[in-house]
Amino acid sequence: MKAWKVWTVSGAVVMVGAITALTAALWRNVSSEWMVEQNAAQFALDHSPIDHIKSHSIFTASEAQEVFFGTDVFQRSWYAFVYGSPFTVQAVPVTGIIPEAEVVAKARSQNIQPINVSIGYLNAAAQQACHTSSTVVWEVYGKLTSGKTVYLYLDAYSGARAFYVAL
Repeated sequence: MKAWKVWTVSGAVVMVGAITALTAALWRNVSSEWMVEQNAAQFALDHSPIDHIKSHSIFTASEAQEVFFGTDVFQRSWYAFVYGSPFTVQAVPVTGIIPEAEVVAKARSQNIQPINVSIGYLNAAAQQACHTSSTVVWEVYGKLTSGKTVYLYLDAYSGARAFYVAL
């Protein structure tokens, strides 16, 4: 076989091997995250009033939380916050929690352009660390008109500022 054919075949074999290794590594990384979410979802279904999960998000202010929104058997809406190792779940009814649209409006009224809005639960340790008495908070990640990045935390029931972090 000519030298160029050997190099072409060898190069192709190396490329296929590299692509296979990259795909396997990516799958291992992604599937492990999916497994955490799947286990957290099952924990929420088993240990909270939620019977049917409608949506999922992640909250990272105090510690990583898997946040599930869903309904119970009577079609009442709930948030379930799953965190810790082993898992702990805190479930709160949606009744009384201000809607995300109102949170966005409050942030804009404070000259913050929201980039991401999420809801989360603050346990006693997180409340103490953040100097707030709020247990359920909306987190608004956004930018001020000056371009500075900020995190605004609003009490999910009253809409009052729980705390604020400028980066």
